[in-house]
This record gives sequence, C-alpha cells and structure tokens, in this order.
Amino acid sequence: MNPVHGNGLCSKHYMRNRRIKPVDACIIKGCHNKSLCKKMCSKHYQASKRKKKKKPICIIRECGRKHYANGLCNKHYHQEYYIGKLVEEIRNDNNVL
Repeated sequence: MNPVHGNGLCSKHYMRNRRIKPVDACIIKGCHNKSLCKKMCSKHYQASKRKKKKKPICIIRECGRKHYANGLCNKHYHQEYYIGKLVEEIRNDNNVL
C-alpha cells in the first residue's frame, strides 16, 4: 500500500496530476509560449526583472554616477562624510564657480 502524499493520492498519481495541470499562455500580447511565473513566459519574465533593476544615480546635479549611499555616489558620499560638506557646497559658499 502506497502512503498518501497529497490531496489523498499516492505519490505516483499526485505527481501525474501536477504535470497534467492546464498551462496558460503568456499574458504578453502576441506571445504564445506557456506561462512560467506571474503568468509570463520565461523570456518576458526575465525581461521584466531586468527593467526593474535600474540602478539609481547620484542626486547631485550633473553627476550621473551610480548610487552608493544616502542618494549620493561614492565620491560625494565620502566628501560629505569626511569633510562634512560637499565640494559643490564649499564652492558655492566661497562664490567660486
């Protein structure tokens, strides 16, 4: 006698029922691949993950470097940490620009 695995079925029939589940198509218009995760096929799911991973950039105007901490890039973060002010603020305070 086989032990009951799930839903009152033995492991053989439980696994068979898991494989036979109807497969939905990808929700992206024009794509007919089977869905894998979040109702998207593998290709579109991976693309959606890449779009979400956009790295933030430094909040200092015209810097453009990638974010390091507290909204600042590595250079500006360490300027603020060690000097106490950003070099741009020091220049503006001294009216040097």
